[in-house]
Amino acid sequence: MTLYKGGSKKDIKTSHEAHAIRFGPGGIIAIGTVKGQVLIYDGQLSELHKLSNSAVKVTELRFDGPTLYVGDSSKMINLWDWNKEKASELNIGFHTGLVYDIWIGAKTIISGGVDNKVVVSDKTKLERLLELPHHHKRGVMGVGVLDNLLVTTGGDLLVRIVRLNTLAEL
Repeated sequence: MTLYKGGSKKDIKTSHEAHAIRFGPGGIIAIGTVKGQVLIYDGQLSELHKLSNSAVKVTELRFDGPTLYVGDSSKMINLWDWNKEKASELNIGFHTGLVYDIWIGAKTIISGGVDNKVVVSDKTKLERLLELPHHHKRGVMGVGVLDNLLVTTGGDLLVRIVRLNTLAEL
């Protein structure tokens, strides 16, 4: 994998194929591999941590302060305190297939996956609040929220917009 910063180039050799990447607070970079590792680099591209608690493909990464949400091909969203290299005892497992995308709001987590559904979960209790089954054909590839509008993209070439009246503050 090659990363570019400030006009300079740095090749990073990972032990397994990289599949997901996300930038986090303070220039932190998380790289997820096909074998379940998440490599954390600082802004100087030096490895800080190696997180791993499974051998499945990391499909999505999202930072929310000290928490890193890691979506994978085993239907789970695992929570990590990336700075302490500590996995949370709580995980989100409401999908029946791999997780493609995660959106994190002030009170909720919204995820979409290959199972064609969108799941809205409570961020604190990690309980399912709402499920939109069969939301797209061929998977929900992207999820996002703007002004209580849920916007999703899918493998069916559609962009869907749904007003979330029931969740006043996401």
